[in-house]
Amino acid sequence: MEIFNKAALQALHHKKDETKAYTILIVDDEEYIVSTLQRMLDQEYNVLTARSGEEAWDLIQNDPNPERIHLILSDQRMDGITGIEFLEQTVSVIPRTIRIILTGFTDVDALTDAINKAQIYKFIAKPFDRLDMMITVKLALEKYELESKNIRLIEDLKTLNASLEQRVEDRTAELQDTNTKLSQEITERKKIEVELVSAKNKAEEMNRLKSSFLANMSHEIRTPMNSIIGFASILKEELTSNNSRSLVDHILTNSQRLLQTINDILDITKLEANKQEMELSIRNVVDECRMNLALLRPIASKKGLLLHFEPSQLEIYSQLDFKFFSQILNNLVGNAIKFTLEGNIWITLDYTQEELGNWVTLGVKDEGVGISEDFQPYVFDEFKQESEGYGRKFEGTGLGLSITRRLIDLMDGEISVTSSKGKGTAFSVRFPALEAAPPNLAPVEDSSTLNRTYEYTPRGNSPRLLLVEDDMDSQKLVKLILNGLYQIETASSGSEALGKITAKQYDLILMDINLGHGMDGSQTAQCIHRIQDYEKVPIIAITAFAMKGDRERFLSAGFHDYIAKPYQKEELLEKLQEICS
Repeated sequence: MEIFNKAALQALHHKKDETKAYTILIVDDEEYIVSTLQRMLDQEYNVLTARSGEEAWDLIQNDPNPERIHLILSDQRMDGITGIEFLEQTVSVIPRTIRIILTGFTDVDALTDAINKAQIYKFIAKPFDRLDMMITVKLALEKYELESKNIRLIEDLKTLNASLEQRVEDRTAELQDTNTKLSQEITERKKIEVELVSAKNKAEEMNRLKSSFLANMSHEIRTPMNSIIGFASILKEELTSNNSRSLVDHILTNSQRLLQTINDILDITKLEANKQEMELSIRNVVDECRMNLALLRPIASKKGLLLHFEPSQLEIYSQLDFKFFSQILNNLVGNAIKFTLEGNIWITLDYTQEELGNWVTLGVKDEGVGISEDFQPYVFDEFKQESEGYGRKFEGTGLGLSITRRLIDLMDGEISVTSSKGKGTAFSVRFPALEAAPPNLAPVEDSSTLNRTYEYTPRGNSPRLLLVEDDMDSQKLVKLILNGLYQIETASSGSEALGKITAKQYDLILMDINLGHGMDGSQTAQCIHRIQDYEKVPIIAITAFAMKGDRERFLSAGFHDYIAKPYQKEELLEKLQEICS
């Protein structure tokens, strides 16, 4: 049996490829197994090998830095000491190293003993599957990295805690000395100040917890909302009774209202935490208003209201975040529709040149209930509504105008309001404007086309589609929408999806991100794209992660496209048709 001397081990240590983050020790008395594993792992990891447990143990004992071995893959049955006996020896020297046993037999007593003494991470049966082996190694090293981060975090927290305790003790001693010297009046004043600071810290912590809670709730609520809206839309198409269809309309209307409430609360939370990021672009504000008002005009008509758009000229250009601009316009016109029982609503757009710059002014005027003079100073405050309590006349969160003002402030704009009770309200919003359009400005697609009626006729054989989704209701909804158009199969986890993909070729994949356990959607998609013949198969993220920046994050992770829950039936069909064509 070959034994490594200390000089040889040091030389081997210096040959480590520093570009590879992890080192794996392979222990097996079969040359074929060792060479196979070495070829599989050498591209991504530093690989050490030994032909017996004794040889591997000598290597670890004589290595000046045995902790560099992050993972051990050891055969069980070898001449001399067994794999479990060898791994049990390593526990005291390199306790954090991940240990995996390769075995061709099943011995319950031996396995139980290994779990208790040798701290085995996993058993892999021979002969092993190459893909399963690579995934197991990857997950094991991810476990090692996570445990390492946790250890570092604990150490940092201990250091910080010790420092904080010392600072608290020093400050306490200082305050005690000061209290001894000061009069009762000064003591009471200090006590009040301490209470105020404590209250401020508690308020900041509660605000942080609120932001975290609402972000999590956004995901948890969007998933069932997707099923509610989706199934209700399908049910409406299948019903023939006008009365029944009207009931479904109530479900859809209130679902959208609940979703809007959630979005408003999330928006104000992100604005409070200064987490809203702008995406500025130059566009014709007149065209943007026309596209948004095309979606609002049917809502106004349903109440018998007339919506008038009066731009002073056909082209007025400004550099804004037009997603924010659309939200501002929708909030102001939406409020005008809500608070106007009959009559007209005017939307004006004007361009003015002043000494300090050029401006575009958006005006929204209604003939509604109006705002009392006493309440006007509070009209932009959060959760404030003139009609409050059990007897309030209009529904809503009281966040729309607060969000509007904050978005306007972000884009260096101004907003003002004039109103008389019973005579209507007029809002005026100003933004910096450009003198003219820049050269080669690309046209903007009319977003109102997203609401057109959609029909799809597949060409030839229907494409094969794999849906990876752990929520059974979401699975059923997609099947109903795509029934007859696609050959659909489902998987509830990343590992199940990989198993189906290795057995069949699919044309495209719909992938949820939060799969509950095991690999998430992003990790599964990365594994799929590494499989032969799947390098370019489109994978679409279909997820309830719909915060600002999520879409860009998933596209940069390798997804072909992105659909946020809850989605409209037409949106899903259009996206799939675009990809399949």
